[in-house]
Amino acid sequence: MDAHVRHERLDETALSRDQGFWNIYRGSFPACEQEPEAVIATSVRLKTGMAFRSVLSGVTIAMATTHLLRRAPAVFLVYLAVDAGQKGRGTGGNLLEFIHADARLSAPGGLGLVWETERPEDAGDESERTVRERRLAFFQRHGAVVAARDYRQPALDGVAPVPMNLLFRPAEPGSSLEPAHIQALIRAIYFEKYGELNGISTRHLEDLLAGVQTPRSPGE
Repeated sequence: MDAHVRHERLDETALSRDQGFWNIYRGSFPACEQEPEAVIATSVRLKTGMAFRSVLSGVTIAMATTHLLRRAPAVFLVYLAVDAGQKGRGTGGNLLEFIHADARLSAPGGLGLVWETERPEDAGDESERTVRERRLAFFQRHGAVVAARDYRQPALDGVAPVPMNLLFRPAEPGSSLEPAHIQALIRAIYFEKYGELNGISTRHLEDLLAGVQTPRSPGE
């Protein structure tokens, strides 16, 4: 339980001063999946993105960032991580719930929360596969469904895109996504987040988009 943990959204000043936030970020994601810290700071300054933290006794023990999508109204969860020494106490799940509630206020009438996670089948060994399976199960316990299995994260390191599952949690319980909504969400993620903010080329994004197969509607 994390009854004494405070979850909150950060402004640009608080983000720049919170070294605990950045330490968790640097230590939690593979280099190929990390974007420059200046990109995160810029998104918060421009109010296209938001940063969140969980604080225990004045110390940041979890971090997250999101990006507001315009053309497919939804909130893209970019990063979510908990300090290694604080895992297993419910902090990550409670922060995710806080962000989902915040998303309903930040994007009223929006589709919900969408994010990427590594595919277990692409793990390099059984240990990593187990970690990825647990992460996927964690998100599914918190209402996520797999919207696309052949989704690829654009090449943040300039080398190669990363295969991912694209997960979705609707704003309202029981809601679902039509295939057209999934395609619109992916396009918005690619061009509004990775294109406009990360500077990924339009040609690269179009090539990735062409390779994503959206699920068919029932009866097709």
